[in-house]
Amino acid sequence: MKQISYPSLPILIVDDKKEALEMVESVLENNGINNIVPCWDPLEVMEILSKTEVCLILMDLKMPGVSGEELLAATTARYPEIPVIILTAVNETETAVRCVKNNAYDYLVKPIDETQLIPCVKRCISFRELSRENKSLKKSILSEEFEHPEVFNRIITQNPKMISVYKYAEAVAPTNSHLLITGEYGVGKQFFAETIHSISDKDGPFVYIKPSESDKDRFNEIIFGRDVKGTGAKKEKPVRGELLKAQGGTLYFDGIEDIPDAVQKALFELIQSKKFTIPGTNNTRIPDTRLVFATVKDPASLIESKSLRYDLYNKLAANMIEIPPLRQRTDDLPLLIDHFFKSASKNSDAKPYRYPKNLPLLLSSYPFINNISELKKMIFEAAAQNKSGTVKIDAFDSYLSNNKPLSENITDDMLAEERMAISGWKKLPPLKDVERLMALEAMQRTGNNRSLSARILGITRQTLVKYLAKDDDDSAGGGSD
Repeated sequence: MKQISYPSLPILIVDDKKEALEMVESVLENNGINNIVPCWDPLEVMEILSKTEVCLILMDLKMPGVSGEELLAATTARYPEIPVIILTAVNETETAVRCVKNNAYDYLVKPIDETQLIPCVKRCISFRELSRENKSLKKSILSEEFEHPEVFNRIITQNPKMISVYKYAEAVAPTNSHLLITGEYGVGKQFFAETIHSISDKDGPFVYIKPSESDKDRFNEIIFGRDVKGTGAKKEKPVRGELLKAQGGTLYFDGIEDIPDAVQKALFELIQSKKFTIPGTNNTRIPDTRLVFATVKDPASLIESKSLRYDLYNKLAANMIEIPPLRQRTDDLPLLIDHFFKSASKNSDAKPYRYPKNLPLLLSSYPFINNISELKKMIFEAAAQNKSGTVKIDAFDSYLSNNKPLSENITDDMLAEERMAISGWKKLPPLKDVERLMALEAMQRTGNNRSLSARILGITRQTLVKYLAKDDDDSAGGGSD
């Protein structure tokens, strides 16, 4: 297995005394911090920084050629984003104050105390990584173009919210952030995770695991592995956990709420410490693996039901991607319908399908419980039933009527969305007026097509005419059949 470098950018150690430098280097490596660039000549520091991006600098104060204070002032002036920790035998308050004024991140007195050095270095690493991630996010989100059009050209959308979600996914891809992806069934959570993996700097595999289909009693072993178990005839071979199988890549959990609490705790500790110990051994590993968790449920409700640990959620909340359901992006229906009809045509070696122009309007009122996957199924079934190449509205009318009524398909989230819209009304109209308002709105959206309006509202044409009637005038509303 290849050696994993941590942190992703090297730490520059500057000390003219080779023994002192090697001692600091050894302390860092013993704590899993192994990406180090040593420098014994302070005059070479600026040249190194001009050629190599570093995570942070550990610098001695008393050195020949140029003093640590001079070098500190020069580096922080030219590279203000790089934290500098001063390591010195000089325990003087005045010196420490001057260093802090010159933007030193911290000031540690030799002989170096490991319990002070390691937490300080890890804080610097976290600070530096977060700064780089924020810079990357800002650059990507403010840009009008995708940096990876070859990947995102496959994405079919014109919806502003979806575009912003994809831009965030592109921005977070090159970072080391662990992610939580939320969204209903069929919105494409795994597709998002795979897309992020494909444009990241990671060259390891994408490993999928569904906790609900895994052995709960062995789940810790499945993720973290274990040493040889038992003896003699009952001796079992060691297990290589999914974390190590996904080394250098992505481990995707489909259903964070189905991960046992003890394993959620262990995963939180892994994210916190960036290391884990294989059960039954003293073998500590620092995995270069991005963890991506997905759920179809609201994280707040999972925390309330104790299906999701708050500490784990808190670690993931800063990088949570929420994919909107199809009913919130109906402006994408024309593009998606056209795409799926073209796919159906290619799959069956048929001529391009023709379908009614008002089909997107008809489907805009359908709840799509399974989102994109349900729309795809609907289009493919309608195409399969029409060998002539012309698909009529009736094919979809039949499909919709064979499923549950819309009122039975409405979820609590959908009702909440509608309540938010209604809550903006200053005055609630009588129900009979609401019926007529809905009928008029449907007629406006369909270009005064009564048959299509009735389908959208889930009522008969006769009932629609009744709603449209004003006073005793049954002809109000006009419109075509």
